[in-house]
Amino acid sequence: MSAFPRSFLTHHLLFCNHTSIMDLKTSISHIAGVGPAYDAVFKKHGIYCVNDLLWNIPYRYIDATSPTPILHCQLDTSVVIRGVVRSVRSYSTARRHIGVVEAICADETGEIPIIWFNQPYIQRTLHEGDSIIVFGKVRYDFSARRKTLTSPLLLKKTALLPVYHESKRLTSVGIRKIVTSVIDQCSPATDPLPPPYLQKYSLMGLWQSLKEVHLPTSNALLVRAQHRLALEELIRVSCQLRLQRPKHSDAPACTLDIPLIKKCIAHLPFTLTSAQKIAAWQIMQDVARSTPMRRLLMGDVGSGKTVVAALVSLVAARSGYQSLWLAPTEVLVGQHVKTLSDIGKPLGLTIGVYTRTNKKADFENNDIIVGTHALLNTAIPYSRVGLVVVDEQHRFGVKQRAHLASLTHPTPHLLSMTATPIPRSLALTLYGDLDISLIAEQPLHRKKIETHIIHHTKREKAYEYIRATIAKGHQAYIVVPRVDLVENIPESLFDTDTKSVKAEYERLKKDVFPNFRIGILHGKLTSKIKLETMEKFKKGLLDICVTTTVIEVGIDVPNATVMMIENAEQFGLAQLHQLRGRVGRSTFQSYCLCISSIDDAQTSRRLTALTTCDNGFELADIDLRLRGPGALTGLQQSGFPMLKLARLSDAPLLHKAREIVDNLIRDGIPDDYKATMTDAPLHGE
Repeated sequence: MSAFPRSFLTHHLLFCNHTSIMDLKTSISHIAGVGPAYDAVFKKHGIYCVNDLLWNIPYRYIDATSPTPILHCQLDTSVVIRGVVRSVRSYSTARRHIGVVEAICADETGEIPIIWFNQPYIQRTLHEGDSIIVFGKVRYDFSARRKTLTSPLLLKKTALLPVYHESKRLTSVGIRKIVTSVIDQCSPATDPLPPPYLQKYSLMGLWQSLKEVHLPTSNALLVRAQHRLALEELIRVSCQLRLQRPKHSDAPACTLDIPLIKKCIAHLPFTLTSAQKIAAWQIMQDVARSTPMRRLLMGDVGSGKTVVAALVSLVAARSGYQSLWLAPTEVLVGQHVKTLSDIGKPLGLTIGVYTRTNKKADFENNDIIVGTHALLNTAIPYSRVGLVVVDEQHRFGVKQRAHLASLTHPTPHLLSMTATPIPRSLALTLYGDLDISLIAEQPLHRKKIETHIIHHTKREKAYEYIRATIAKGHQAYIVVPRVDLVENIPESLFDTDTKSVKAEYERLKKDVFPNFRIGILHGKLTSKIKLETMEKFKKGLLDICVTTTVIEVGIDVPNATVMMIENAEQFGLAQLHQLRGRVGRSTFQSYCLCISSIDDAQTSRRLTALTTCDNGFELADIDLRLRGPGALTGLQQSGFPMLKLARLSDAPLLHKAREIVDNLIRDGIPDDYKATMTDAPLHGE
């Protein structure tokens, strides 16, 4: 299915076939050269109408404008050669009798044989003395001991040639011919973006951009066209989300007591970074308005998100409003209570706790209440909630976060915090449904964590490294995906290499690390045992902690320098990034060892991304590309129509799209963009 709405220039006409008048909704089957077979192939790939065809953007281009001299052609490189045909002959191979056409092509620097297999029409096309342009890969013919160009494309002119994704029955050349025949007979159409916007942002017209990406005239114009189309994608999806955003007219407008805020910051035992100060001020300005805040505070582990949220909670408390902090684990709840107590108690703030096992909260009088999922209980008598803080928001479902944002009237402000946004939240942020504050600065003297992917058959190497690490006086985590394998279900239904924490703990203790002190941690243990185990690990009374993802957040042990993750392919990039963040919390060099038994291409791409990238924003972009952000305005977590050109890591383009949409909403959204909101599933008629 095409990712781009068919509302674009819906009422403008395309004149095709010289006899048929088509608009952009017209079925692909009505285009000259598209018979039943091509029609079926197009529709199989989501191309139903003319608009889909024009938004089927080439994925790369052959630059035939700068031919390579034959003398300089390197083996295993793709080149464009422009030369003269010296000779042409045809023959069949000796063993399999495959038809071969061989031409000798020469330029002023030398000559090279060009080979085509099973393409007899080539001999009828080429003649001695003809000037030709070819594109292909240089190979080495070992039998003849010479360089050759095998089965290259025969080009008609030196130009930038678009290359489309192909199928067995529909080649890139075939698509290019059909697109060219449509574009050549199209009437210019009005741009959906008003002229003042085109001038202000120096944008190429949308229609010209579509023509340029299919029939490029220069590299410079192609770049401008791609920029405009990428921007157009972001504008349209952003308009959709912004117009569907809940329209609340009231929220608790907090009073900013600047002297109190300065006093609190001055009494902190550390100095706020510039990024923390900027983020705190952005959020404080939001909660001072009567429009409900929906903001994501993003920063890698250890960047100081908790302190920023604590300062905002102080502002809410001084305005008479209660703050709810939702954390995914009781361990993290305890960490937040300690941080908030250190900051808030000297200023007279009262802090309550509400978890499954600890319900010491006064919902009438506490200024801040920190809890787990237990806070979602609809029977709790919320009355004056002004701020909801959701920590590690990727651990909570869409409905849970929406429920928290609608606890009381007026609607409370919502602040989500995360070190790695899941793709859905990332997309919502970038497209305008959430605002974003980014803490990009890292603590000084922290070293980058080295990440390695290790095949499960070489697991012993990881064990050897853990032994060496412990011998140096450091500690290690070993993470496994399950607490237990499911009972009463045959093992054959599971990957035989999948680990469970209980079985792995016993195996490691007995067979692998018999001389080391090993502890076990998982969600089924009582809170008391979990806290005792983590306290032992923090004090250095345990060498290894065998655990599930319960340590994904809220654990800070500077002496732990190795994170080994079993069955890494079973975790999302967000989880892997968070788990990795449990080490590297000191000046010591730290390592993350990902053990995997899966060899498929997508898993390899995901895990490789972890080894080359330590930026949560970029990892979420990669995850978005591989898995999709979900239905942006619904609850589905996958299947979003992928963007053709826009990249979610392109911050300047995202900023420009948001600015344009803000102005369009202020000035009045053009009808063509409004149509995007109501378009049904986009099929040609």
